[in-house]
Amino acid sequence: KKRLPFRDSLFFIFVLCLSFQFGFSNNRDEVLNRARELKESKNFSQAIKEYVSYIKLFKNEAVNLKDVYFEVANCYFLNKNNFMAFKVIKETISRYGATKEDLEKSAILDKKLFEVAWADIFPEYTALRKQFVNRLNNVDIYVENNTVELKTK
Repeated sequence: KKRLPFRDSLFFIFVLCLSFQFGFSNNRDEVLNRARELKESKNFSQAIKEYVSYIKLFKNEAVNLKDVYFEVANCYFLNKNNFMAFKVIKETISRYGATKEDLEKSAILDKKLFEVAWADIFPEYTALRKQFVNRLNNVDIYVENNTVELKTK
């Protein structure tokens, strides 16, 4: 029985794509794990750099990184930089649609950070939420199903 060269090539390409994807996702996991280890060892400045590297790996993908942003905000807060912690939370609201309830009930966001930050965020909260809603492709789908479809540029 003779094998078709096209089929062999197709199989090879398929295996190559799978291994690339697996390697890429492993790299992402390594970066995130390194950031978390640095945070645990209280090396907040370096942890922030690793988190930012992780976020950049998703630059062209529609991935909700809300919890990762909360981790970054925690690092800034624990590093005594409230200004940047609040800025990251505001970005989470405008970019990923985080709600007050998300902030309050998050198992990740530091409770003390929320208490301190909310007074600063509250005056801008509605405007930040509107920025998120304006980025949605279909507001009705978001309201009905909580499914986010962002507009393409």
